[in-house]
Amino acid sequence: MRSLLFISIVILLNGCSIVYEKAFEKINPNPIVQQQNLADRNQELCDDPQYKAYLDKSPCFGKPITPNQLSDTSKITEEQKIVLEKYRRELADYRKERIAYDRKYGGSRGGKISDIVETYLIPQTNLNAQNLYDGNISWGEYNQRKVEIFKEFDFRVERYAPTNQQAFERKRNLEQQLSMDERKSFFAKKPISQFPYQGDITCTYGSNQLPVMACMQNGNITTNIEVRNGEEYSMAQFTRLDIANSIGSGNGIAIALRPNFQIKMQNASSEMTMNLKIIDRQTNAVVYQKSAGQFDYISANNNSISRLSQPSNSNSSAYEAEISCGYQPIFICFMKQGGVYGSFNTTLEIRSGNFYKLYQYQDLMNSGASLQVPLGSSFNINAQNSNNTFLLNIKIRDKTTKKVMFEKSAGQFDFIRIRN
Repeated sequence: MRSLLFISIVILLNGCSIVYEKAFEKINPNPIVQQQNLADRNQELCDDPQYKAYLDKSPCFGKPITPNQLSDTSKITEEQKIVLEKYRRELADYRKERIAYDRKYGGSRGGKISDIVETYLIPQTNLNAQNLYDGNISWGEYNQRKVEIFKEFDFRVERYAPTNQQAFERKRNLEQQLSMDERKSFFAKKPISQFPYQGDITCTYGSNQLPVMACMQNGNITTNIEVRNGEEYSMAQFTRLDIANSIGSGNGIAIALRPNFQIKMQNASSEMTMNLKIIDRQTNAVVYQKSAGQFDYISANNNSISRLSQPSNSNSSAYEAEISCGYQPIFICFMKQGGVYGSFNTTLEIRSGNFYKLYQYQDLMNSGASLQVPLGSSFNINAQNSNNTFLLNIKIRDKTTKKVMFEKSAGQFDFIRIRN
């Protein structure tokens, strides 16, 4: 009888211990448990049906925003305002707990990320939500701004709170970059009579210049840069950017080019733009330039300069191009769609006189429903539609009479190529 009583007491105490431990974990959880609790709470916030009126219009962070949500022209309703306010309050509480956790357990990097959240992310998302609530912007405009805010947030985190790997790569890239004085010194030793041209290869994201290698790798896919320079031949890979008679391997490569040259390269990145610019060293004039989106090629040689140079009067605005995407914002026709048959972004390339620009979808996000581009008497336009629902349309008008001189539309993956 005493044995049974002892066993019962032990079971009771063990049960109390388990209950006490679980209660204590809720009050003062260890870092691992607390991290899981935060992850669970974030997931619950994203899946809670009481916020459906908001989440149907604009999904939680981490979930993709659809093209329809980006192009939604409707304004917020009174019912949606109530849900938005409640959702934002819950989100603010979650972020407060997340910041406290990151500052306590995230070390120096966690503190820096928290600073960026408090000084940039929260004020910007609050302002965006207030503009939506006040009816100043549509749901589509709200979502477009949301994309921009989180892109900038990611950029700031990578810039000011990098991981150890990112910090190492940044240090390596900085070490690879040469000063402008060193570059000038390099070209000063290259006689213009033997090297009349300079080739500049860069990789950009918007206005930001990135290491060239960033355009040469996308997952398991890698591309190369092939250069024939007189009798010299070089094939550069993203892991080894050695090119004869070149300087720089970080955020730009400059090549001293002989009278007879050929350059071939391909962009692997879906977001970044690969660029080639050829400069006449005698006049310092840009005599050729070309950019490439994902999987596009750039192929140039000394004959490209004379073949593609524009007439001196081609900068006068004789025509105007109007580019549109049905009744959607124009970037929709160049942005990657979901599914098997929509696996890459497309581009809009315009060359007119000294003007040259390769537009990716992120370059067109503030262009609205159409893009108007002045054109000289000699121009070249290349575009491809990525959208499976809306037509990409280009009209060429006489600048003076406004008469439509030419128009062309394209369905998904179709090209429009116009040359005057």
